[in-house]
Amino acid sequence: MRLWRDLGVPRREIARRTQLDRKTVNRAINKIEAGATAPVRSSPGSKLAPFLERITEGVAAGCTAQSIYEELSTDPTFPGSCHDLVKRAARAIRAGGGSKHRVFERLAHPPGAEAHFDFGELSRVPHFGREVRTWAFVMTWPHSRWRFETVVLDQAVPTLVDCIHAALIVSGCIPERLGDDNLLSAMLRRALGRCGAAAGGVTRRRTLGNMLTDLNACGTLVTPRSNSGGST
Repeated sequence: MRLWRDLGVPRREIARRTQLDRKTVNRAINKIEAGATAPVRSSPGSKLAPFLERITEGVAAGCTAQSIYEELSTDPTFPGSCHDLVKRAARAIRAGGGSKHRVFERLAHPPGAEAHFDFGELSRVPHFGREVRTWAFVMTWPHSRWRFETVVLDQAVPTLVDCIHAALIVSGCIPERLGDDNLLSAMLRRALGRCGAAAGGVTRRRTLGNMLTDLNACGTLVTPRSNSGGST
């Protein structure tokens, strides 16, 4: 409207082009002639504003968005629901030249520091006269790639606790953290405090003690009294 006015377009024609009432066009042009400018919308501050410098440093060092998020999650002031925001910020920094070279970060897994577990659906099998669904529970220690595997008939929380219990006994090693690789069971998502993709800010890696507390499993599993470095 300002441009058309500067070009000398009649107000009647401006009203026709904009499909606005002539009174509305007159008020707008009168304000323009009085020196009014277009309003500037102010956006609320980002939750990541206090952490952008650390995210930029992580990108420049070649860290992945996931590892940057996990490092920030150790800060008590970091909001836990910013997983997707961290990914978008890291992507924007890379696109803007925050990382000149593409660097592949080598993941480090100290002995006994972490174990990952997952369920994978298998075929149906006969069980007491009827066919039932089966799943494979797999728990892996990334440092040595040692794996514990067993077959179960459901993905319920008691089954998960029993599988973790058996894996710790057979391995003879209690990791400091547990990570769920691809839990698809809604029951387990609720038990672990994640309600699907919308709650993507909750980290997938949990300290062993906190996870077992959330699963009400501390009565059946023995945890070390102090940091054991991965040994029992």
